[in-house]
Amino acid sequence: VHLGGGIWVEEEKWHQLQRTQGDSKFTKNLAVMIWGTETLKNRSVTGVATKKKKDALPKPPLSPSKLKI
Repeated sequence: VHLGGGIWVEEEKWHQLQRTQGDSKFTKNLAVMIWGTETLKNRSVTGVATKKKKDALPKPPLSPSKLKI
């Protein structure tokens, strides 16, 4: 299934995603489908360091083209 911007997911995985209960789970599972868990662990949406920790280093932002999708 083509999501746009050259991003494709397997049809069966797309159908599984559509059966997800709840918006937050749907969004999380879609993000994992697009980027993968390792990329998501090491990136942030904006690339800005968290303000919760004083010495936190910023993580690289997620790719803008995929983020638009």
